Amino acid sequence: DVFYILKKCSERAFSTCDMNSACAIVNLLNSMLQTLYKDQLSSKLAVCWEKTQHLTQLLFAQDQGNQEKVESSIITALNNIQVSAAHIGTLKNHLMAHTMDVFEHVPAAIKMATHCLDGLGDTRDSYMRIVHQYIAKFVKDQVSKVSGPKALGTLLERFGQQNYELKEGDYLTREANDSYIPTLLLALESQHKAMNGRLTQSNLELMLSALANHIVNSIETYAMRKRFTFWGGLQFDKDVRKISSLFNKLSTKPIRDKFSRLLQIASLLQVDKVEEILDYWTSDAQVWRLSPMDVKAVLGLRVEFSKAAINKIQL
Repeated sequence: DVFYILKKCSERAFSTCDMNSACAIVNLLNSMLQTLYKDQLSSKLAVCWEKTQHLTQLLFAQDQGNQEKVESSIITALNNIQVSAAHIGTLKNHLMAHTMDVFEHVPAAIKMATHCLDGLGDTRDSYMRIVHQYIAKFVKDQVSKVSGPKALGTLLERFGQQNYELKEGDYLTREANDSYIPTLLLALESQHKAMNGRLTQSNLELMLSALANHIVNSIETYAMRKRFTFWGGLQFDKDVRKISSLFNKLSTKPIRDKFSRLLQIASLLQVDKVEEILDYWTSDAQVWRLSPMDVKAVLGLRVEFSKAAINKIQL
């Protein structure tokens, strides 16, 4: 209803064929969206956020119980801000199209309208920054504060305990009996199930993106503290690809790129000789997300490679 009224007011302003008056109305409406309306939405979200010290457990809890009311308020507040941002974008596009119809033969008026309507685009972006901020915080807190054997934070800590100094026999044994990665994947699917249908599709994608970022950063941090054999590198590559494949399955938008750096680390951990990296490094087949210093640091994780051999290579 709010945006229907704004649309009609703006259309009438543009229909006067007086661009100065039209822009004055749009600027006034945009100012209201930037202040009164946005402040109302963001304050509701902030109040919901502060209602409980266990906020981060709400959306992902197995037993919702009496948490459902607060949870619904949080989800509604996030959805309202995202949907409002989408409506502002639609309003901007509609008014731009309306301007092209009314002022088709007046380039100066179209230029003035474009500049004016860019303000609506800035307002839309400011709404989405709020959504990004709270979703990123939500995921971070959920991973760090929610406890339990099946909690994501606990499972990521278990990644830090995984051994990658494997021999061929160890690799084959883990391939047949690995319980850790399937448990982690199941936890991630449960997270998605808990979010799906409650958040808007746009917010769901943002949540998956933030979750992928957090997991990728956590895995890389743990990996850079470990030691690897060739077989361990092979296992690490397989683990990362399974996690990446799940995110690509759950997301409707490309998300594989977030795993590019980890997959490049995995490929380095599987070279037979230090010198092989030169073939990869000079190839045009991929864009490297790792610096020369990063590459040498990763090669230094291989138990078979000497520091002297790694320092000799010129990247």
